[in-house]
Formats: sequence, C-alpha cells, structure tokens
Amino acid sequence: MLRIANILCPTDFSPSAQAAISVACSLARDYGAALTLLYVREPVPAVMGEFGSIPPPPREPDDALIAKMRANVPADSQGAIAFEILDGNAAEKILACARERSCDLVVIGTHGRTGLNRLLVGSVADAVLRGASCPVLTIRPKAPAEAKSEDAEEPEPTLDANDLATVCSVATPMEAEIIRNALKQEGIASFIEGSQQAGMVGLLGIPIRIQVRVGDFDRAKKFIEKREAHRPVQV
Repeated sequence: MLRIANILCPTDFSPSAQAAISVACSLARDYGAALTLLYVREPVPAVMGEFGSIPPPPREPDDALIAKMRANVPADSQGAIAFEILDGNAAEKILACARERSCDLVVIGTHGRTGLNRLLVGSVADAVLRGASCPVLTIRPKAPAEAKSEDAEEPEPTLDANDLATVCSVATPMEAEIIRNALKQEGIASFIEGSQQAGMVGLLGIPIRIQVRVGDFDRAKKFIEKREAHRPVQV
C-alpha cells in the first residue's frame, strides 16, 4: 500500500488544474493526508511600445488568489489544506515546494493555459515529472466525446499475454497510475491489466496488476522495491 502523508497540487485555475484539485482532494481524504495548493506567479516579460516599455499589469493580491483557490476546493473535501503563493519559475518553484514540504505525491494538471500567465503547460509538467523525488500524478480534463484532441493519449499497444509479466499488484486504480508514471520516468513501459474495468476492480478490492514487458521485468521489479524501501513509514 502506498503511504501518502503530504500532497502538493499546483494550480493556475484552468480546467486541467481544477481536475487535478478534485483528484488531490479525494486522495487527501482517502489517505488522511495534508494537502497544499500552490499558485506560482511567474514574472511578466516587459513589453516594448512606441514610447518605451509598457508597465506590466498590477499583480493580483495574495488574499484574492487564496480566495480563488478556496473556491476551487470541492465542498465535500476533508482534512488540512494549506494555500501557498510563490513567485518565480513555475517548475522550479513546484519542485522546491515539494522538497521543502517533504511531499509524498504531486498531483498536477497538464496543458492548462490562462491568458499570458501559462503555468501548467506540457513543458512544466514534464519538468516536474523529471525532477521530482516523489511520484507525480498528471491529470488532464476529459474532452467532449465528439472533439478530437491532438493531446489525446495513445492507446496502449495490444500484446500477447506471453509478452508481459506482472511486476506488482495494487489495491486501487489511482495507485496503479502513480506506479505507471514512476516507471515511465525510468523509461519502462507498463500496462494496467483490465484498465477499462479498473475502477470497478478497485472498488471490489480485487488487486489490479501492473504488467511490464518480460525483458523489463527485473529492472522494473528492482526499481519498485527500491522506491518502496525508501518511503518514510507513516505513523
């Protein structure tokens, strides 16, 4: 069982970030974890006009930003929620905050954009995935069924059962996604057995199997064992 005591969720108030906040609040409730919502205020580049540089728009006050973050928290959320505002490079500040708060999980939206103040774009999420010392769970909002998105995930390849080996089993679909993201950072492709039925399987308490290609089994097994061994024990 994954031990999660502290969760960090960056936001830029986009639909992707809102979806991430909902997931982070659900995880915090289920694991009894503390949750930190983070907004990173990136510097606005100077714009040159006909008569010199144009001053940047006034910064939104901290209390107004915190009020917006509170408004995005689902009404049924439980447990401690901290709100933090930092100034600087988004990816760097997210990683620094995760380290300082000893976070066990970062939940981040992808491809979120809010005007000129881009926070959770693909490059930021990718930088967090590569630089985080804890698992990172990426969330993107569901697109309308009729809409075609160039960001849609590629379907998992269809492989013969003999090409795959079960490297571990977990109790919930969320844990399966966290482990799959961690393996992806190591360059190991993994597959959730019965992903279409994962939600029902998890609710019934039947273990969900994480599978890797046979040639990657030993490396994946050692990585998962090392990762679990270095996790702090939750009291």
